[in-house]
Amino acid sequence: MKIIITGASGFLGSWISRILSDDLQNDVIALVRPNSNLFRLNKINNIRIIKKDANLWPGVISLNSTDALIMADWFGVENSLKNDLRQIENLDRIFQLTDTAVKSNIKTIIALGSQAELGPVATVMTESTPDCPKTKYGEAKVKVRKGIQDKVTNTECRFVWARIFSTYGALDNGNWLIPNLVDSINSGKKMLLTKAEQNWNYLHAYDVALVISLVLKNPSISGILNIGNTKTIILKDLIDLIANQLERSDLLVYGARDYENNQIMNLSTESKILNELFWEPKVELRDGILHTIAWLQRKRLPDLYDKYGHLISLKLPPRP
Repeated sequence: MKIIITGASGFLGSWISRILSDDLQNDVIALVRPNSNLFRLNKINNIRIIKKDANLWPGVISLNSTDALIMADWFGVENSLKNDLRQIENLDRIFQLTDTAVKSNIKTIIALGSQAELGPVATVMTESTPDCPKTKYGEAKVKVRKGIQDKVTNTECRFVWARIFSTYGALDNGNWLIPNLVDSINSGKKMLLTKAEQNWNYLHAYDVALVISLVLKNPSISGILNIGNTKTIILKDLIDLIANQLERSDLLVYGARDYENNQIMNLSTESKILNELFWEPKVELRDGILHTIAWLQRKRLPDLYDKYGHLISLKLPPRP
């Protein structure tokens, strides 16, 4: 299967590229900008990297007879940019890629969505939970999803909206809770926190990539697909786990920060589609966290096993 991935140099895009490239029957093309940092794509052998400005990406798609397009590229995923007015600039780029994919008879389009489409929800988030975004980021994601769906309606192109919930793992950057916490503790700095009472879920990026691979192999999957861990954890318990592992619980200051406006307190999710396929995450949270901590600390990575005791073979580049 020939697959083009935009955003392949990012955290999730690189994991998706890595797992799909492990299947030697796949021909994976990573479509990146000329100035992209490609360290996350190191140690992937079965991959072609094409560097082009984003306005030239449709031409690359037109010239390559492709089975699937995975769009993992997005400006403004950082928390500091969630209400940036430039979020809307993602739409034109993605819609141009979609139009080109349809004209090129690409059979499958997968685009990455977000929990931000739904806003704060007190109950379990399902594929049918109504949209209620509270940020510009969430609003833009909803517009992209609906726009792509309109463009592929009455065509032979299958569209899957992979709605991603919280993820973690090696190759992540320091802007999110887990890497930020590890870096802060390693520096001996106090970590100023909320009360961390949120009921949260974390899914290892390896499992996210496996779901994308499953989608490509299962043509019956289409529409919105929630990808998250159905097992939740109180956020404070996760933070304590990391701090205890680093033996610096004394650096945690709970209650020093207020919750944000429209703070999501419950991130419970389920997927009817994945439930029907009897899917479940392979990486246990504790094992994944210890593996991630080692990568963030630039230590030799321990072996990572799935929940059944099988070794997960990963050749990951070190943290820069």
